[in-house]
Amino acid sequence: MAVQLRPLLMLLMKTPCTVKQLAAELKIDLNRAHYLMTRLEQAGVAVVERLEKRAGRPVKHYSIAPRWFIPFDVTSASTLEDAANAQILPRTRRIVENAIRIAQQHTSGRRGYWLSAEALNMGDEHGPADALFLGNEPFMLNLGQMNLSRADALRLKQRLAQVFDEFQQLEQPSEPPYTVSIMLVRGQMD
Repeated sequence: MAVQLRPLLMLLMKTPCTVKQLAAELKIDLNRAHYLMTRLEQAGVAVVERLEKRAGRPVKHYSIAPRWFIPFDVTSASTLEDAANAQILPRTRRIVENAIRIAQQHTSGRRGYWLSAEALNMGDEHGPADALFLGNEPFMLNLGQMNLSRADALRLKQRLAQVFDEFQQLEQPSEPPYTVSIMLVRGQMD
């Protein structure tokens, strides 16, 4: 069973943990947790924060720094593409699942797309789901392509980052979560 390293690393960033605690929290075999921690310690990613004295061998409490480099050889990824796919694709699938759930709540009957010269819009047989996409629902699902100069693409990147940062500062843990995905990549979509 492949273990996603992100949950393990995020846990170790928050609080020092023993191998037993990691195995329980991540719901993995104790031997697998020990193997992962040994590899991360050897790579210099995980450090022993403290030793808990007891009869026999002391128990190690591992932690990691809030910022670190993780070599591919301690992950299941063998290439940069594998690593990116392991991180991005599952999250993208979840975004799509959430978008479909919300779209289904705002459409009825026979669902499909409305094609016009300007766009392809999701909706139902009665029309595009304008109330969802253009109305007061905090929902946005845009995917497009722009032909921009490098300078304009850089300006777009900076503005998107500013908006993202601005609203991230407003985050309130008691409010419902919204997933925001921003990608700006040079290249053509098919």
